[in-house]
Amino acid sequence: MKKYYYALMICFFSLVCGCKTNEDKADDLILEYMQKTLYDIESYSKIETNVTVAKSTWYNDTLCRNLVSQLNIALDDFLKMSNEMNDAKEHMDIWGPPTSYSSSRSDQKYYEYKQKFEKCVTKAKVRFTICKVFVDKLKECTNQLDTSKVIGWEIMHRFRCKTQGGYSTIGNYRLVMDKDFSTIIFCDDLDSEEVKKKLEAYSMTKDNWEEFSKQIEKW
Repeated sequence: MKKYYYALMICFFSLVCGCKTNEDKADDLILEYMQKTLYDIESYSKIETNVTVAKSTWYNDTLCRNLVSQLNIALDDFLKMSNEMNDAKEHMDIWGPPTSYSSSRSDQKYYEYKQKFEKCVTKAKVRFTICKVFVDKLKECTNQLDTSKVIGWEIMHRFRCKTQGGYSTIGNYRLVMDKDFSTIIFCDDLDSEEVKKKLEAYSMTKDNWEEFSKQIEKW
């Protein structure tokens, strides 16, 4: 009789475990992840979890994601140099151009910023060439993806927790898990500036890269 009840219990727990929804399975793995990453796990509480099929897109591909990261760094470098170029141009306009009425000091300042401007233009063009290399590689990479291929599950997860300073906050994570809900392949904090900049970098390559390139060619 004891053996019968023991077998019945095993069967019952197997059925209970087997009845877990995809959301439940995702929540279990997320909790494991949060225990390793959150500062105050005791303050963690789920708001909502949405599970959908994850397909083979640039956002879910390791190589494409790496290329977007490299492109983001290159674009930052280019924009910094572009800002220096614009600053030098503004100072050129303030001090010049030299005329028969201008002072020797203003002429000196004009040529000083003119030289800086020309150097910045050259450096900015080099940096833009680097950006273009990553854009071309990214386009090639995305064109090779089979976007109908299912690779696992995409999870949008909102939660409450406390920061290191003790302040309550709401987190918004996007995770990609394998088909068995056993591994987190990617996890993105959608509120982080780094993730936002990567999304903007990719968006630029899709929406207005050609127009952007034409403007640089006019320099």
